[in-house]
Amino acid sequence: MLVTTGSAEANFVACWRLLEPGDKVAMLLPSYLQIWGQAQNLGAQVRGFDLHAGNGWEPFPEEIRAAIAPGTKLVVVTNPHNPTGHILSDDARRVILERSREVGAWLLADEVYAGAELNGKTTPSFWGSYDKVICVSGLSKAYGLPGLRIGWLVAPPEVTAESWARHDYTTIGPAGASDHLAGVALAPGVREKIIERTRRILNANYPVFEQWLKRFGDTFSWHPPQAGAICLVKYRQGVGALDVVERIRAQHSVLLVPGEHFGVPQHIRFGYGNELSELQAALAETELGLKRIFTD
Repeated sequence: MLVTTGSAEANFVACWRLLEPGDKVAMLLPSYLQIWGQAQNLGAQVRGFDLHAGNGWEPFPEEIRAAIAPGTKLVVVTNPHNPTGHILSDDARRVILERSREVGAWLLADEVYAGAELNGKTTPSFWGSYDKVICVSGLSKAYGLPGLRIGWLVAPPEVTAESWARHDYTTIGPAGASDHLAGVALAPGVREKIIERTRRILNANYPVFEQWLKRFGDTFSWHPPQAGAICLVKYRQGVGALDVVERIRAQHSVLLVPGEHFGVPQHIRFGYGNELSELQAALAETELGLKRIFTD
């Protein structure tokens, strides 16, 4: 195991260790596009396989197999998923694992949202399911401690050692205070309380957010998230999400994420992990802005 400065650095050093110019990468989409960009920067060719809203944000098996073609060096998944909050079904996990094993690809599983499940059941890790699995996680999402900038990478010993060597050329190590506080947060008895708090907030806030969406009638369509304080919402109007989000930021001081940042235009990713009073105030401001934008 390698402790990193956030899970983003864990992803970075893993890709730096694995990828060379000309390598092929298959990646679950839509996604936070860090690895999508980094892999191409390293000279790799990236091919996506999609989650489909019409299929409950599940991928199609035939598209998984096509994307993870012979010669693929690395397969990248995020589970639970960002930006949809979806958790892969057992069947989808099985197909991804079987196909990765069949072509001999490494499987990098970003599991930073594990622990933030609304139903209280922790998502099974990919770790231990295949001898070429690398798992990444951290304290920013399910633990609600992004300011500590603590992440980690779990991999076979030789990959961990070689990633650690590259880590010496990035940040060398996390800040001492962050490392100490992370140890406190992950201590037996404390970790469970933090995860329980996260799930309590999600289950209190999501119904408020969902009722807010329903007030817009048929403007929005969405699938309720299974994990994380995130929900990817599609809207009917033709205005671009980049414009929507910027106008809401500038005029109402509320931050949203445009779907273009994940490769899905005409979508907005909402976050609902705030204190409830703060969430309600932000939704009220957002409603004012959206009604103006959508009727212009």
